Amino acid sequence: MAKDHLAKAVDSITELNKAVKAASKGDSEEAELSIKRLFACESEADRIRREIAEELTKGELPSKDREDLMHLVRRMDAIADWARDASRSLKILLDVKIPDGLWSKFTTISSSLVECVWALRKSVGELDKDLEEASKLSFEVDRIEHRIDEEYFEARRAFIDYAKEIETPIFIILRDLLHDLEQVADSCEDTADLIRIMTIRMR
Repeated sequence: MAKDHLAKAVDSITELNKAVKAASKGDSEEAELSIKRLFACESEADRIRREIAEELTKGELPSKDREDLMHLVRRMDAIADWARDASRSLKILLDVKIPDGLWSKFTTISSSLVECVWALRKSVGELDKDLEEASKLSFEVDRIEHRIDEEYFEARRAFIDYAKEIETPIFIILRDLLHDLEQVADSCEDTADLIRIMTIRMR
């Protein structure tokens, strides 16, 4: 069930990436559709999280395993939550003129987030098969997250380059969007950290 939960988080990031790319091309209608699908994915992830929590209360697993699994699910849930928050900021910007050079910074990050969450999904998928591989794949999540950090700072620098072309209220929303995208990456890294701890305990 935890894998099903993560699958919805992956779908959320995939739809977020589609929405950012559509917005960058001025396709508000397609961006709206992706945002709508993202909200559906995030809602489904919440439903699965609640089911997992209910199942864990039945106590069929050792208490430490239950605790680890719940922590894992909560960290994965944060990925979808931050994607939802990012999509809300993005929705405000759909009918606003943003310089193409600045949009390109955001599409670069959103594409990297898809890569990051897929690496995380592979790592989680190995937890019940190959603990060493799960740990190894978790470091790939870290590698991608560090790259996203660099992309994040490049985007912040771009704010200065385009400062004269962006009104203050729009700048604030763009800053919020950038922050939410970074939090998606940080949530992936946090989950990868927990996976490494779990692989040690499970050996």
